[in-house]
Amino acid sequence: MRLATIDVGTNTALLLISEWRSGSLQILHQGGGYVRLGEGLGARGRVSAAALERLRMVLRAHRATARTWRVDHLIVTGTSASRDAENGEDIRAVVLEETGVAYRILTGEEEADVTFEGALVGWPHGHSYEGRVTVVDVGGGSTELVQGQWVAGKAERTAAVSLNIGTVRLTEKFYTVQPPLASEVVACRAWTASMMDAALRDYERGVPLVGASGTAHVLLHLHRVHRGGSGVMAQEDLGYWERELHGKTQEEVHALAPERMSGRADVFPAGVLVLVEAFRALGASEFHVSDYGVRHGIALRYFRELQEG
Repeated sequence: MRLATIDVGTNTALLLISEWRSGSLQILHQGGGYVRLGEGLGARGRVSAAALERLRMVLRAHRATARTWRVDHLIVTGTSASRDAENGEDIRAVVLEETGVAYRILTGEEEADVTFEGALVGWPHGHSYEGRVTVVDVGGGSTELVQGQWVAGKAERTAAVSLNIGTVRLTEKFYTVQPPLASEVVACRAWTASMMDAALRDYERGVPLVGASGTAHVLLHLHRVHRGGSGVMAQEDLGYWERELHGKTQEEVHALAPERMSGRADVFPAGVLVLVEAFRALGASEFHVSDYGVRHGIALRYFRELQEG
């Protein structure tokens, strides 16, 4: 069985083609595309015609790739922007037209669950670490924070929350220029910190924080390339990059990693601020990055259900 999963987020639409072999997920191909469904969504409440057209083009390309790989089954899921948009039926129509499958919009809780499972499977220490960890997935419209651990061959969560503090949402709400004004960064931080502190009261402190999003992946890449860092980051590393990024123009941010910053250079500083505030609010011990996320969690769940049923 060869499966294609497409995760339609607020900023990107990501493709995974995978198989299940010898009891584990085997990655065959991964691809991405910039859609920015959340552009202006906070102000208008609707996904724009331009964003729908970007989604259409990316889905068309992903569908063509899936055909090339001769997939047996396709799943398309949506997250924050699709949950919030008043014209959700327009998104569903585009997905159905371009892929031939029904669009499944995940609730915040479902997104947290599949993100957590995917992240632990994709984190090198996920199966061997005996204590709790907190997975953070910074998206364009929302951020999921899920705490739990690996127990008896399964990822078990003990707490989960989905907060409306994604990179696109925060950038549009607080920043008017790039680099943003100091007062704008202060306001963005205060808003983010207040939501984090209220939502994470019952989370265990001092455990590893594991990033499972494009923001985390790109940040780790920057840290390795520009500072010679390892795969583990400390609070001072996150703080360094947040200060650096908030002092640069969009062009300067893009120049740090041109291929990886495409479609995210303008919102990336806000995403790193979210990681900094998550680390602070949780009193995390260190920051790791998992290779897997939502689309991997969806694939894992699908293959498991096939085996069980």
